Amino acid sequence: MSTVKTLQSGFSLLEALLAVVILSIGLMGLAGMQMANLKTIHNSTQKQQATILLNDLTARVRNNFIGAKAGDYNDTAVTCGSPPSNTCTTTSCSHTELAKMDLYQVLCGDGGSNVGIKNSLTNGQLAITCATNCTQAVNIRLRWDERISQKNKSQEGTTSTPHASEFKSFELTSQIVVRNI
Repeated sequence: MSTVKTLQSGFSLLEALLAVVILSIGLMGLAGMQMANLKTIHNSTQKQQATILLNDLTARVRNNFIGAKAGDYNDTAVTCGSPPSNTCTTTSCSHTELAKMDLYQVLCGDGGSNVGIKNSLTNGQLAITCATNCTQAVNIRLRWDERISQKNKSQEGTTSTPHASEFKSFELTSQIVVRNI
């Protein structure tokens, strides 16, 4: 009698299935890390854009200190549908018209590379107030929302799911001391 030995070569179906499951779990972990990375990059971009816009508006208010002292920057109810009638590019304009144009460009952008608060920040809001009166100081507050991930709150009695996304408000402020003329 002869005994035949069989040598097995290759993978069995069970080994291949197990390899696919392990690979899938690893790829899902990588996808989750990529999503967290994209969220962090987006939030960082918004913080950078908010800082640039706040510095831009601060410089504009300092350059138009007569309009700042008159309280022309307090009206932030600008509609982005149409720019102000006088864009101050070809004709001279008053300090009030310059303030309106400054607010329009900071809130809505200039149509070029300069993007505005309403276009670049999630739920971006601008508030400009005077300290005691506008002859002393002007306060600028820029607020926007960022998406954050939150841990499971089931132990606190709420019904949120794990890794539920919420928005958190962030704020930048600046105070400009109006110089005397």
